[in-house]
Amino acid sequence: VVLAKIIPQCLDGNDSTSPPTGTCTAGSPPDVNTFNANVVSMVNGLLPAEKPAEISIVDQYSAFLTAPNEPNPAWYGERYHPNATGYSRMADVWHTGLTTSAERPSILAKCP
Repeated sequence: VVLAKIIPQCLDGNDSTSPPTGTCTAGSPPDVNTFNANVVSMVNGLLPAEKPAEISIVDQYSAFLTAPNEPNPAWYGERYHPNATGYSRMADVWHTGLTTSAERPSILAKCP
């Protein structure tokens, strides 16, 4: 099983449907932060000790921060969703998480 922390919102003072301009702050609603914390808690708290490599977490949230609490506005089409560049960034993070993680699931062990 592979789980992910979801990306932060990109808040820059514009309405939610406009592409971000300038600097963004990670103004994620409590739901995003709660979800991400629950992903970690679930893996750490419910994972059987004898099979720790069967669940991995891909941290998309941190991957979208270019500085502490600053998402890169170039990766967003609007405050909630990535643009093509952001989706490419997500693909890179997924690829790294699936192919290089020390805790990757055994089914992926044959991946190059």
